[in-house]
Amino acid sequence: MNPVTSLRKLRSLAAVATALILASGCTQELPTTPGSEPTPETPPALPPAESLTFDFDFFQEPPPLERASKHNFFNAFVRVVVVKAVTHLVLTPPVAAFSLALHTVPSPQPDGSYIWVYTWVHGEEEAQVRLRGKALDADRVEWQMRVSSTVEGWDQELWFEGRTRDDGESGQWTFYDLDLEEQPAAAELEWGADFEGEFLRFTDLYQNVDDTLEYRENGSLMSLTFTDASDPDLGWYVKWNDADGTGSLRAPDYNDGEPACWDERQNDTDCPEVTS
Repeated sequence: MNPVTSLRKLRSLAAVATALILASGCTQELPTTPGSEPTPETPPALPPAESLTFDFDFFQEPPPLERASKHNFFNAFVRVVVVKAVTHLVLTPPVAAFSLALHTVPSPQPDGSYIWVYTWVHGEEEAQVRLRGKALDADRVEWQMRVSSTVEGWDQELWFEGRTRDDGESGQWTFYDLDLEEQPAAAELEWGADFEGEFLRFTDLYQNVDDTLEYRENGSLMSLTFTDASDPDLGWYVKWNDADGTGSLRAPDYNDGEPACWDERQNDTDCPEVTS
């Protein structure tokens, strides 16, 4: 499945950051420059964790072994489970790092920014992430996360950067792949809301350029859409109603590329005339 391949570039970063988050480490503050006055403004608002999280609870329970009448739902289930595993690997470290900042006192800097520092030490191994946030105006905040690791030989390498708006309710991050010598931009994460509801969108910037994986939520209506930038015909979607259990999918490798639907009991059913 293309979306799995297109999101694997962040694997090593996720592993290092997860170690920082899960280990029983210590935190410390960066001091301000001697003789400088701390900024009077309050620290910028961090993005709420729920806005950076996919809600796949509908697909949490595996379908029954007897699925003779549930082919459509089972096919959708498999796709979502694979995407869930990959997005969890990618999103857990930065979301958890931001969550930790909520429980740490940031250090104000002379330029008006704030810095949060997390350090993990285990024997001779040491890793650290530094989050820097600076308000550009009343609505926008600029962020950078840098990571150091004695194991990987990283020294304040740029992990991701971007901007948030509306107290973190919308924003964009660009992730860099530190596993490659040139440390290229590997993927972009964008979240927010528009007339179609709330969204969370991945865009591949390196391996499969401009391929996207987008999750949307509008009340009880949810969807997951993969778009192949090189060939629109290879894209697919899964849609579901979290309230009544109905849903549909459309994929080029299933049902001859035609929409396939399920009812409230996830049994195969005819699709309405308009499902896209």
